[in-house]
Amino acid sequence: MAKYKKLLVKNVLDTRLDKFLKRFSNSFSHGFIQKLLRQKDIILNGKRTFSNQTLNDGDIIEYKDFINLEINNPNQNYLDNSLIKKFTHKELESRIIWDSEEFIAIDKSHYVAVQGGSNVKISLQNAISYWNQEKQGDLKIVHRLDKDTGGILIIAKGYVNAVKLTRAFKNRLIYKSYLALVDHFPQNIEGKIQDIHYYKDSCNNVKQRIAISFYKLLKKYKNHSLLLFQPITGIKHQIRKHALKIGCPIVGDRKYNSTQEYSALKLYATKVDIDYQIFKRKISIFSFPKEEFFQNFDIDRSYLYQFVEKFDYKDNSFYMPLN
Repeated sequence: MAKYKKLLVKNVLDTRLDKFLKRFSNSFSHGFIQKLLRQKDIILNGKRTFSNQTLNDGDIIEYKDFINLEINNPNQNYLDNSLIKKFTHKELESRIIWDSEEFIAIDKSHYVAVQGGSNVKISLQNAISYWNQEKQGDLKIVHRLDKDTGGILIIAKGYVNAVKLTRAFKNRLIYKSYLALVDHFPQNIEGKIQDIHYYKDSCNNVKQRIAISFYKLLKKYKNHSLLLFQPITGIKHQIRKHALKIGCPIVGDRKYNSTQEYSALKLYATKVDIDYQIFKRKISIFSFPKEEFFQNFDIDRSYLYQFVEKFDYKDNSFYMPLN
């Protein structure tokens, strides 16, 4: 009879059991995890559990001895490899644009995954684990950007700040603005996009969530536009879907844009505003995409820089005249 091994859960924050297990092996599919849980090959705190169970520090995961979580830990695979050291310097250390006692912010590169998954060999989570070990740090990821999306990514320092930031994102007290180069022109120069997104939960039941975004037309040229998006909700691919909904798919979007004119997704997280009540001061972080983001487009970057940097998320009456 197979015996159980025990794993103490530490340093987790609003993490589902299935997501936690996938950190140990990219080969753990959702269906495989469901099977292990259903057969009680993996239990939590001595009881049968479900894949969408939220973990807490101090929980004990018990798993049959034919499941080897320790060996497949992705962090252990990379910690002694020169690859992770170079990756950490290139994609984490050298890209820090904000550093305070509560968190850092980096200008995430396009094509860099925030966390591991299928077809992801190395991610920012690996870099953060390496950083924490080498620097005796305690950096924690509190939100995500799509792999193909560049721009500002917030990384908390320590558990307490991670909790504050995670709750702030959940309660919509952190406001994000994105620049998007799109095909065509929107019918209105600004507007609100609201629709229902359908998804399946861990039990394969169809659920629905309301998705809301605001947008503003900043610039027109030829058959393209530059838009500023402000998502109110945070749903996977929300901006990309909403851009398509108004007839303006994002340039380089291989999933929602049928034209393959450019290879890179032209979507960039350009500004993050953190409400006063989170850290007892208002924080605004701004980053502007590099020259290559605007390749083949005639844009006065200094003009856009001055506008986006000064933009206040809560000011719904802002207007930028079109040239």
